[in-house]
Amino acid sequence: MPVVPGFRFDLFISYAHLDDTPWQPGADAWVTEFVNSLRDYLKRAERSVQECFDPKIHTGNDFNLAIREAIYGSAVLLTQARVSPNAPRQGEFNPDPGHSFPDVNIQVFSNFEGANRGEPTMGLVKSYQSHTQQLTAAHKIMKCMGKAVIPVLSTLAKQYAVCDRWFSSVPGPSFPNRSFAQAATSIGRVDNSVIGYSAIPKTIYELLDENGITARIYCSDSAMAFTFPGLQQKPTFFEKFDRFLESCKKGHLPAYAFLEPRYSDQLAENGAPLAANDEHADHDIAAGEQLIHDVHQAIRSNKELWESSILVITYSQHGGFYDHAVPPDTVSPDGLLADDPGQSVAKAPPFDFKRLGVRVPAVIISPYIEPGTIDHSVYDHTSVIATARKLFLGKSAATGYLTQRDGLADTFDYLLTRATPRTDNPIP
Repeated sequence: MPVVPGFRFDLFISYAHLDDTPWQPGADAWVTEFVNSLRDYLKRAERSVQECFDPKIHTGNDFNLAIREAIYGSAVLLTQARVSPNAPRQGEFNPDPGHSFPDVNIQVFSNFEGANRGEPTMGLVKSYQSHTQQLTAAHKIMKCMGKAVIPVLSTLAKQYAVCDRWFSSVPGPSFPNRSFAQAATSIGRVDNSVIGYSAIPKTIYELLDENGITARIYCSDSAMAFTFPGLQQKPTFFEKFDRFLESCKKGHLPAYAFLEPRYSDQLAENGAPLAANDEHADHDIAAGEQLIHDVHQAIRSNKELWESSILVITYSQHGGFYDHAVPPDTVSPDGLLADDPGQSVAKAPPFDFKRLGVRVPAVIISPYIEPGTIDHSVYDHTSVIATARKLFLGKSAATGYLTQRDGLADTFDYLLTRATPRTDNPIP
């Protein structure tokens, strides 16, 4: 049976959209609106505004506005922070870029309330500057990684299918998004409190198990699903990551496997260091690349397994890094509201979960997918659940959904267009 492993890393490897038309001061209505809002704010603070254009930081054509206060006087300079494909493997992002619900609202709408829907994402630098308190450091949020830094992921993206409209399920941090990836809901939560998710209802693992389909979570150190009540009653749902590699070799994988990365630096039993491979800032991206390589090769080395598998690589949320795509509307999974999404940081209206989070990378790998496939369908993490239901549950898939979100999510099984499996291996 097909295997649908899913990675839920933290860090978003930014996709840089380079527009052909450079921005000029005063040329766009949304820029004027932003400047006017800033002027009103500063006026209340009895300060003045000076608008300027700083050409020294142009390295691409996508940009975010950054705010800089002059050292002498009260002038504020609006500058452009441009996209640049020169982010290093590690060492660039300390402190961690914000990706809480309030941070994401600032990043997408440049305000805590989530107002002005449909405007370009323009608050990434503004958000990171609130964490770094340094303009130059804040500009780094616009950096993305070139293929020389992420050769494994970039090669797989070119050789199989890349989804350019896959969005995180929630405009917020990792836990609610991982919750959606496994239960198609975060029960009205947008925070990273583990205790808060202890009331999660049925997950995809239980749904498959009820229908005689095997499912496992493989983890190196921890898994959010440890707190899910239904899974606590069946510890057999959990295995160590080493067992995944062993099962690939022996051909004993479950029908559905969900892989969790290593979230912190550790020591092996022999004392050797084990680096975190979750790609969360500021962990070394090379460790995550090695994880992707090892998983792909473990599946690829077993011909029978390889020819009956779909491997999904995606990320729980964007990590606070730049992307130009405006998150689309969606359906609420269960009608629940996040009553205090501002989390004592900012005043924000209750969130109804009818808006997706920022876009994240997603690569679909199968020997039945043609090289260079680009999928423009809109997905979120519940598309993994929806696809698994379609593959495994047959006629009951249409009514066997967990929530409205996965019930209406698009599936990606249609990407498998080849009649015969490929025999090439693009990853050495």
